[in-house]
Amino acid sequence: VRADFDIINLNQNLILDEGSSFIHRNAIGGFFSICISMTIAFLAVLNSNKKYKKYLLIFIFFLTSGLILTNSRGAIISLVFSTIYIFYSVNRRFLKYFILSILIILPVIFIDNVSELINLYLRLEQISTGRDYIMQTVSNIISNNPIVGAGPAATKYEIYNYLPYMFGTPEEFFLSRHINSIGFGQAHNFYLFLYTDLGILGLLVSLLIPYTFFKLSHRLIKEVKGKNNFLYSLLVGIQAAGIALFIRGVFEWAGIFSYGTITLDLPFWWLFTIIGFLYLKIIIDKQTIPSF
Repeated sequence: VRADFDIINLNQNLILDEGSSFIHRNAIGGFFSICISMTIAFLAVLNSNKKYKKYLLIFIFFLTSGLILTNSRGAIISLVFSTIYIFYSVNRRFLKYFILSILIILPVIFIDNVSELINLYLRLEQISTGRDYIMQTVSNIISNNPIVGAGPAATKYEIYNYLPYMFGTPEEFFLSRHINSIGFGQAHNFYLFLYTDLGILGLLVSLLIPYTFFKLSHRLIKEVKGKNNFLYSLLVGIQAAGIALFIRGVFEWAGIFSYGTITLDLPFWWLFTIIGFLYLKIIIDKQTIPSF
């Protein structure tokens, strides 16, 4: 209402300003991608149950509306991949419908007014603007500190030592503003964030987390498939949410594993805790899986 129902105004003014004082809108977008992925998984598995289907569709509608309002491009892109994974794993007929829907909608975006609105919303002309400056600077830091990194949260203090741009240029001004806006995570990429800060061990951790996550969840999915539809849909949803978060990690540094940002990382670790608990009970303790 305060934005006069204008999504662009909402993003550029209200969410952008207020999001920095509470939880950043990109972090909220990551949370929405988790919730939507898990809800889609339940909908795909329990599709024949009309009692749940109605409520799940309503839930997806409200969550998707929230994701659109946050305008988190990384979360939106990653959600597409997680949805494709869910439909491919659970019901490939849904995947055909999903792809067909995209193909039907695709011509609409070439209409001038629609195209302008999409370009404005997704900020297509700014996809690489700034990130290429960051990547070039970060690559210089990594090449000079490949083993131990710059140190925990110390990358920001090394940027000007390896700055490939002259002082007073637009690139230097952008990086200066970027450095001062956050305490750490300047790499704008989860994997490079840990690599630049913690060196080879940080990079190893950033790769071992998704490896362990997928290894445990995949083993559980194979174990419960055909035995318990609720657990199966839950685990497929968690794995899809993990796919969304790890793909989002290419565009954002937070939301998986960092230091001192529990408000940003907690949703992912809820999922990891659920996987760990179920793995302990079902695989290690070998408890009987009730049918459902």
